[in-house]
Amino acid sequence: MPAAVSTTRWRDQPVVPDDYADVGRLVKVARKARGRIVEFDWSFTRDDLSRLRRAVYEWGVADRGIYKCFDSRVLAAVNSALDETNSVFVLKEPKNAESTDCKASCASEGDGFRLQGHAPFDIVFGYGEAGVQESGPGRAHLGPTARATLAAAVGMLDWDLRQLQEERFRPVRNALYGMAGNYGIPNNMELPRGPEEEVTVKFSGPFAAVDDGERRCLFRDEIATRSGVYLWTITVDGEERPWYVGQTRQGFGTRMAQHFANFLSGAYATYDPAALARGENQLADGAVVDTWPETLPSFLENYERFAPSIIALVRLINVHVAPLTGDRHLHDRVEGAIGRYYKSDPALRNFFTPGLKLPAAVPFDNPIRLLVSSEVPIAGLPTEIHE
Repeated sequence: MPAAVSTTRWRDQPVVPDDYADVGRLVKVARKARGRIVEFDWSFTRDDLSRLRRAVYEWGVADRGIYKCFDSRVLAAVNSALDETNSVFVLKEPKNAESTDCKASCASEGDGFRLQGHAPFDIVFGYGEAGVQESGPGRAHLGPTARATLAAAVGMLDWDLRQLQEERFRPVRNALYGMAGNYGIPNNMELPRGPEEEVTVKFSGPFAAVDDGERRCLFRDEIATRSGVYLWTITVDGEERPWYVGQTRQGFGTRMAQHFANFLSGAYATYDPAALARGENQLADGAVVDTWPETLPSFLENYERFAPSIIALVRLINVHVAPLTGDRHLHDRVEGAIGRYYKSDPALRNFFTPGLKLPAAVPFDNPIRLLVSSEVPIAGLPTEIHE
C-alpha cells in the first residue's frame, strides 16, 4: 500500500516572494500573506499524531487569540480521532472565537491518521517553524517524520522556511506574526545589508489648491497625474516651513483633493491659519480632535464659524511634489526617511505635524541614499538623507 501523501495549498490566489534579496520588500509580502487562508491535509502515524498533540498543547498554553483558537481545535480533533476524549491535552478556546476562520478535523485512515482543515498562513507558518527549530515549547516531543511534514507544508506554499530562519529575516517573521519589525532584535545588533539604493527626490512647487495668480494650481498642472512623495509647507517669516509629508500611488491631484475634502468635511482637525502663519500648531477656536464621523453633527452645526478658517488653511498650504518610480515599499521608505529627518530636527520638529504616523523603518533593509532638491528653498531640507 503506497504511503499517504500530505498536501498544503492556498485557498485563493497565492502570495509568495519573488526573491529574498530585499528584506524590506519581503516584509511587505509577509504582511500581505498574513491571514490568507491555507488548506491542509497532513498524514501522521498514531505515534507521530500523539507526539504532535503533546507539542501543540505545550506551545498552545502560551498562545493567544487565533493561534490558541486553532491549537484548541487541533487538540479536540486529535483527541477525538485517538478516541481519548478524557485526554489531559485540552485547551479552552478564547472567548468570542466562534467566528474565527480556522478548522481542524482528524480521522483514521488505514494504519494512520489524516489531520485536515484550514487556517491563516501565519498559523501554518508557525507550525512549520516548529518543524525546523530545535528549541521552544513542545518541539522536543515532535518526531522526525512529524517535523518533516510540518516543515514541508510551508515549502508547498512556495515559502523558503529554512532560509527565513536566518537572523536577517527576523523582521519578515515578525511581520507574519503581526509584531513590530524590530521585535527581538538587540539595539546594538549589526547584520550585513545589501547594496545601497540611490534615489533622486526632486520637489517641484510650490503649488496651490486654487489659482491665486502667485502659485501654480496643482489641479491644472500636468504633474498632478504623477505619483510619489509630497511635502506641505507653510510660509512663516518668509521661509517655507515643512508641516506635513506624505506619499501616494495615485496621482498627486487625486490625493490632494482627498486631503482638502477631509478638511472641508471636518474629517481633519480645523487649525487656526493665523497661528500656523506664525509657526504655531494651534486648533481653531472650538475645534476638537475626536473620532469622525461622530463629530460631524457638531462640525456642521458650527460650519459657518469653521468655514473661514478651513478656506484660509487650504489657501495657506503650499504643496511640493516629487514624482517617484518604483513600488509602494520605495514610496514608504522615502516618506519615512524625510519624516524622520524632520521629526529629529530640533528647530522644526515642534511645527512638523505632531503625532504624524510614518511608515516604519525595516531593520536590515537595504540602505538607501536620497538625493534631495527643491525648486524653491524649503527650511531644513537636506541635500542627502541616508538610512
